[in-house]
Formats: sequence, C-alpha cells, structure tokens
Amino acid sequence: MKFYKRVAKNDIAPLPIAVFRICFFIGVLFAITLSIDIMDFYGKISLPKWISVGNIDDSRVILSAIIGATSTVLALVFSVVLLVLSMAANQFGPRLLRRFILVQNGQLTIGLFSATFLFSLIILVLVRSEQGIEFVPQLANLLVVLLLIVSFIALIGYTQDVRKAIQTGNLIADVNADLNLAIKDFINIRKSCGTAASETNTSKEKISQLLSNCKTQGCKILANSAGYLQEIDREQLIKAATAENSVINLTVRPGQFVFAYTKIADVIPAEKEDALKFVINASLLIGSNRTLVQDPEFAIAQIVEVGIRALSPAVNDTYTGIACIDWLCNEILSLVKLPHVETCYDAQGEIRLLEPTLNFKGMVAAAFDMIRQSGANNPAILIRMLQNFKRMGDYLHTDEEHQALLRQVDAIYEQSQAQVFAKADQVDILNSFEQAKLVLSYRNPKRI
Repeated sequence: MKFYKRVAKNDIAPLPIAVFRICFFIGVLFAITLSIDIMDFYGKISLPKWISVGNIDDSRVILSAIIGATSTVLALVFSVVLLVLSMAANQFGPRLLRRFILVQNGQLTIGLFSATFLFSLIILVLVRSEQGIEFVPQLANLLVVLLLIVSFIALIGYTQDVRKAIQTGNLIADVNADLNLAIKDFINIRKSCGTAASETNTSKEKISQLLSNCKTQGCKILANSAGYLQEIDREQLIKAATAENSVINLTVRPGQFVFAYTKIADVIPAEKEDALKFVINASLLIGSNRTLVQDPEFAIAQIVEVGIRALSPAVNDTYTGIACIDWLCNEILSLVKLPHVETCYDAQGEIRLLEPTLNFKGMVAAAFDMIRQSGANNPAILIRMLQNFKRMGDYLHTDEEHQALLRQVDAIYEQSQAQVFAKADQVDILNSFEQAKLVLSYRNPKRI
C-alpha cells in the first residue's frame, strides 16, 4: 500500500494498538500450544521427546533468563526509537516525524519483545509442582524460545532500517517517492474531472458565469469544524449535485486551513442549501494535519523543509540543499502534464462541481521560494538553481510555465546582486543567469 495514502487515511495503527495486535496474535498461538501441552499432560496425545526443554528447574531458569533479556532489550528499543525521533525532529523537521513513527519493523520489534515478555511471565506462573506432580508445558516453552529468536532477528532488521532512514540521501529519495505518487494521483484526479469536459462544448465564459452566479446568487455553506482540508469526495458531491440539479462551488482546496463556521462552498440554486449542506460537510475530510492525498504541495513542503534546514547557519550542509533542489526540479517537470481543469461533470456532461486547484506557478513558488531565500548567501545553491531552470526550459509548454521559472531566475539574480560574493562567483552566477534567461525567454513551439 502506498505510504502517502496510509498517512492520509490514518489506517496505520498507533504504536500501542500495533503492539496489542501482535500480542493478541501471539496469545492465540500460545493458547493453542498450551492446549496441546495440557492434552499431553493428561495422556490424550504424546509429544515427541525432542521438543522437551528439560525438567521444571530447567524451564524456570530458561524463562527467567528470557524475561530478563526481553525487558532489557525493550528498554533499549524504546531508547533507540526516542533517539531517532529526536534526531529526525532536529535535523529534518517535525513534519517528517510520522515517517519514522510508521516504520513497520519498529512496531513489529516492540510487539514481538512485548509478547515474548508477557507470555514468558505467564508460562513461568503455570510451571509448577504440587503434591509431587510437575506440570511443564514443553511446547509452550519451545514457542517462547522461538519467539525470542524471531524477536532478535526483527531487532537486527530494525537497526538496519534505522541506519538507512537517518541518511539524508535516503530520506530525500523516500520523500520524493511520496511526492511522485502524490503528483500522479493528483493528475489522475484532475484528468478524471476533465474527461466529460472534452466531450462537451463548455466554454470558459460559461464557467466564469457560473462562478459569478455562485458568488452573487448562491447560498453559503459553512464548515462545521476547523482544521486542514485533507481530502474531497468528489464522487459523492457530484452525485448529490446531480440529484438536486444544482452546482457546487468549493472555495477551499486540500491543504488549506479551514476556519470553523466560515464559507467552504457556494450552492446554486440557493434553495438547495438544506438538501446539500450536510453532504458537502460530510464529503470534506478535515483533520488536524496536512496529508499527501490530493495535496502534493505538502510533499513538496517536506522536501523544502529538509533543504532549508540544511542551508541554515547551524547546519550549513550545501550538498543536501543541492540534492533537494535536484529532486524538486525533477518533480516540478511532471507538473507540465497537469490539466488546467477546475470543473467536474456528471454523466450527461453538465457542470456539477467547481473548485480551486493548484497551478504550475503556485507549485513552483512552493518548491523554490523558501530554498532561494535560505540560500541567498550561498553561490553554489544559486548557481545550481539557475542551471536546473535552464535545463527545464526545453520541456515547458505554456507561457505561464515559462513565466513561473523566469520569476525565480530574476529573483535569484536580484538576490545575488545584494550579496558580497567573490568575483569568480559573481561571474558564474551572471553566466548561469544569462543562459537560463535566454532559454526561458525563447519559446520554441517544436519543443517537446
């Protein structure tokens, strides 16, 4: 399952629930093995001799040693988790903490050691000698030993995951993979909304007229709660608007913060307010955090946060900043495929939903404004951005796309003129600026 969808849907259980699930599963397995041991004790079945761990004293020694080992390792694992989270918050930013919290091997390791500790303790209580009769659940003892081995294997795997996760290059690549998936999903959503538009003769004038009517003649739909808009159920909105023969104009998009009891949509005709206000609020998922579903700008913000922290005076890691710029430029190029559609249609080709959407200019600004500002006194950062913008120029299609990058190029040059650089650096910046300006200012219709 894709990481960004897991985050947005919140379908990954918090750590305590994940541990409880593992303990429950192991508990079922323990109950089965204990039942077999009880049947063996009463002579209903006969277990092979090779599964025996010894007499009652041997069993107690083994179980006591396992309890001590698992409690020690559990404390170690929790310490490692807290250390990794602290490093992630300080070096990469608090918005990336969830990525480390959701590491599956970490939850698995803590769950296995917790289950091993708990059931070793239970078995130690069950092992007893009364009136000369000894009960030693041999199969359950063997299960605990095997669980301890599996737990240590999971611990080794978890340490390897932590080693890889704290490497900046791996983290940027992983976040970029989430960004790539978010952009593809966003593009597919926009294409699906625009499918019916290609089959109709809907004009921009009609859309503009609808927007005007929604603002002047429509009724306002207010939000029931405050928070970040995480997801829009467009199918439900289109279905409801079609049933009521109305048009819904959303005034917010995923990623924006919604204030409680403020306007989130307009509806025309106005008399459909009572029929649609509940459906509209139910179709907008509002939560306390931004997510990656339908909000690729948030994935861009995560990479940007890594970049600006790397360029801060306390860290001053130019190579990480350059890596962030390279990955951002790569993903921004995929946005040239973004359909400029802000309407969704029903099966008959009638407009049922209008909504604000991300555009190329806004995404470029989100990707490069803060990094450009943070790296204003770093000539290597400014030169790399200009070089990448020049390379991107050959793959742009519209004047809007060219102007978005030209804005960044001009801002970089203006910032460089306000800094005191070595003469050689000033010459390199000027040359890169002129080359990028030349490519972005000239639009060849035959370009790819």
